[in-house]
Amino acid sequence: MLLKFAGPPALSPFRRDALLARCRALLPQLTGLEVRFLYLVHLSRPLQGAEAERLAQVLGADPAAAADGEVLICPRPGTTSPWSSKATEILRRCGLEAVARVERAWAYRFAAEGPLKSGALDPVLPLLHDRMTEAVVADPEILFRQVEPLPLIHIPLRSQGRAAVERANAQMGLALSPEEIEYFLQVFAGLDRDPTDVELMMFSVVNSEHCRHKIFNATWVIEGQAQEHTLFAMI
Repeated sequence: MLLKFAGPPALSPFRRDALLARCRALLPQLTGLEVRFLYLVHLSRPLQGAEAERLAQVLGADPAAAADGEVLICPRPGTTSPWSSKATEILRRCGLEAVARVERAWAYRFAAEGPLKSGALDPVLPLLHDRMTEAVVADPEILFRQVEPLPLIHIPLRSQGRAAVERANAQMGLALSPEEIEYFLQVFAGLDRDPTDVELMMFSVVNSEHCRHKIFNATWVIEGQAQEHTLFAMI
């Protein structure tokens, strides 16, 4: 069971007007913008007695505000935001054990010269959210769907060798370099077993650039002269 509560404005007037100006640069027909938080409450059972009133009070919900908008920005489906983890724990400590999870979204309502056709707001969507952590969501129920974990897949390294790892690298979009693949092959040759897709994924993540384990924290030799600092050390 999913409940929706409209929250307070999500942007200050200054930030809202600045965002509207950037949106109007792409869609001049836009004349106004309202952005409110939208609280999405997933319940394990129906609320009883005064629980609904207490829930709205703790959330600081605005009963008079519309709990929708032309564009709904949510945390990426399949993830739980840090805000959700803290807010869910607070609600449960307030005696609202029926709350399985609460999530916060952003509801954007645009005013325009004339009605907005379907897809008219597509050009401004990249201005409204961070695609790495957020998504445009049509049905917020998707945030709370439970997905059964997939079984482990063993990469047939012992029977197919390097080709098996290269194929998995391409299929999983890991962008491992030839040197990384060679290192991975040597490790599991020493273990004398086939790796799983999870182990290959974890290897790529731990060894990725954002962990500063490769180029960013590497030593540099420029025109035959070893450099004193790594890129990370210089920053």
